[in-house]
Order: sequence, then structure tokens, then C-alpha cells
Amino acid sequence: MKELSSVPPHVVFKALDLALSQIRQEILRCAKLGYGDEWKEQIVILTENPNYNIDQISDDVKYRIDFGNLSRFIFDTDILNNNESKGRLHGFITEVKAIRNKVCHFTPISDLDFENLFVSIDKILIAIGLERLDRSQCWDGRTIPVVVDQKANVINLKPSTDIKSYFKVSERWLGKKMNVTVQFKRGKHTNKTFRYNHDDLFEAVKSHLLSLPAFIDHKEYSSSSNIPGWAMETGLVYEI
Repeated sequence: MKELSSVPPHVVFKALDLALSQIRQEILRCAKLGYGDEWKEQIVILTENPNYNIDQISDDVKYRIDFGNLSRFIFDTDILNNNESKGRLHGFITEVKAIRNKVCHFTPISDLDFENLFVSIDKILIAIGLERLDRSQCWDGRTIPVVVDQKANVINLKPSTDIKSYFKVSERWLGKKMNVTVQFKRGKHTNKTFRYNHDDLFEAVKSHLLSLPAFIDHKEYSSSSNIPGWAMETGLVYEI
């Protein structure tokens, strides 16, 4: 069983707010340079959401920008610099959104979730040319900060029961909300580490799985040496 994080939700929200503030400022700056007088109209187009009336949020267009539509600015336009691969960066954005949604819906998060949040935020900020998040601004004076190895830009992770030596999608894992970390011990990915949300990936590749004999027979697909191309192409599996 995962150890639940002792970090209170308001610290998570503070980290998200600080990161989003930097991202919004950078998008506004780049939009003004790239779109000229039409920059506001372009931001409105890129943030349109048919599921709700986003115009009710604020008259200030910067508040339309969120982690939910960040991918549009990075992948669907040329205004933002991006020095990270599409698959990896999409994975970091997905990780942030998943943890944000857990906290918003009062779902307990683990220490690993909390640590992954900071790693993913830093990766996003660095990819678009910004500085890492100033973690000292996230603490409230009562909560003990997570120890971060700034030089390596990774957090000292505690062992997780979700760390595997093989890639796997399985009907038996479906619905367990597993964030799977794979550290291969053989094959072309030896000593490389990948991460994916099992349920999200399963839904994305379900039609392909139903064409695989191994999945039809055993209700799962696994590999101890490789991430199959059809999984990597989804952008939901990323190297860390």
C-alpha cells in the first residue's frame, strides 16, 4: 500500500499557482510577439472549451490559460520555445493534471505523487525556457519540505510498490489508478526509466490491444525489455 503524503493540499495548490503564474506570463509575452495586435483573440481561440463557458472566468485572458490547455500552446503553435520531446513533455503535463485533479476531488495522494508534481513542474518550466520553481515559496512555515536534489533536478524518491521491471497493460490493473514506473533490467532500454498512468494508456490503446493474440488469450500485454511503439506513440509513456 502506498504511504499517503503528510503534505497538506494548500501546499500543492501553492506550487500549482506559482508554476501557472510563470507559464501564463511567458505565454502572454510570446503571444504578443508572435501574434501582434491579434494576440488576445488567438489566446481566446486556443483556450476555447465546449464543456463550459470559459468567458465567465475573468475579463483578463491570462486566466483562461491552464494546465488543461497548455499543450495547445506548446504543440499547436510556434510561439513557445520547447527543448523537450513531445512525448516526454506531454507526459509531464499529464502528470501535473492528474495530481491536481486528485487534490481537487479530495483524493489522497502519496508521497511519490507529491514528489512527482515538483519534478514534472520543473521539467515543463525548463522546457519552455523558464527557471525551476522556487520551492521555498510553497511552504507555510509549518510543513517540512521534501528534500530535493537540485543538481540532478530530481527528487530523492522513496521506494514505491508501483516500480516494475517490465512494461504491462492488463485488465486486472484497470481501475486501480496506477501510475506505473518501469526500470528495465535488460534489452535496449536497460537502465532507463519510464512512467505512465495505466488506466489512461489502456483506454488510449484498447482497440489495438484487442487485435493482439497475447491480450486476447491472457487479458494483458507485457514486455520485460521494451516499450512497444504503439504505446510510445500515444504520448502517455515518458522517460524520466
